[in-house]
Amino acid sequence: MVIALDIGARLLDVCDRLRVAAFKARSGARRTFLIACRARANRAAVARRLFATSLLLGYSVASHAVEPALEGVRDLVGSAWTVELAKDPRVRRLGLEAVQGHSTDGILLRSRYGYPENKGAVITTEVRIESGMRRLVLTTQSGSTIDVREASPDLYVGSFRFEDGRERSVSLARIRGTDRERPTAAASPTATDPSPTVPSVSAPKHEVLFVYMGGNDCPPCRVWRAIDLPKLQASPEFKFIEFAFVIKSVGASVPPTTFLPESVRPYKLLLDTASSGGPGSPQSAIIVDGKVFDYFHGTRSASEIEAMLRAIRTDAPYPQQRCAKMSSIGRACEAFVPAGKS
Repeated sequence: MVIALDIGARLLDVCDRLRVAAFKARSGARRTFLIACRARANRAAVARRLFATSLLLGYSVASHAVEPALEGVRDLVGSAWTVELAKDPRVRRLGLEAVQGHSTDGILLRSRYGYPENKGAVITTEVRIESGMRRLVLTTQSGSTIDVREASPDLYVGSFRFEDGRERSVSLARIRGTDRERPTAAASPTATDPSPTVPSVSAPKHEVLFVYMGGNDCPPCRVWRAIDLPKLQASPEFKFIEFAFVIKSVGASVPPTTFLPESVRPYKLLLDTASSGGPGSPQSAIIVDGKVFDYFHGTRSASEIEAMLRAIRTDAPYPQQRCAKMSSIGRACEAFVPAGKS
């Protein structure tokens, strides 16, 4: 690029010298030729300058595009996370070690994934920024795919898809301070404990999917995800349900099927009916055995939701008034479910 600009400048200098000589010689034909030489040199110089400018602009745009993406993963580098699957007492761990490169959609991090007592296998985690929220996508050494979205800086939730196509909800919780070295209560099977179980909690009688819809444009949603969701995740009841976090703006209704997690897509029509297509965030649905059991707007505390899930699991009286369908105007319930009816 510098050489091209230098050649253009030299060509202009030669033409100037020849033009001066032509004027002194008072030769009209030679003077015309040298003026054309000057014009050609000018065009060449302009073209070279434009080419050089485009290269500089291209480099500047590319570097400025990468910088925000790197800034968005800075706090993830060097972090460690527990990975918990619904209905599975075993706990895995994920370590995000260093920036490996970048892809079309985001930044690649060198990672380690496995059980706490093992070193873990080296894998790659892709970090994407979508709607102002981070999304982690990784494939384990066994071919399973983890796809989670940021619920809070210390918690990601999403889906764990096995190689055979089965899917469960999964949550990633950041390990801070001395917790990094603390043994996990529920580790993978060992020779002395071939089939670990969660004590003192009876097995669930129903398939439960808890769908939570909201986004960063909803202040109560951000508070709930930061405070109540980690508490709910730590409760015994959370182990027996599927949890799906759906990004939805305040002014939107239930998102199109394409933007729903895999576990929620089969229930798109049910959610549209129960929500009456109304806007507002957060919106939540509890789907039990393939049917909408309760649909509600607004936030409920972790202890309230834990009590609701416990009642469903044990067939006890439900602690809240259930709603089968919301009103299309406002946030009132249009169709309540009579007490005792499943």
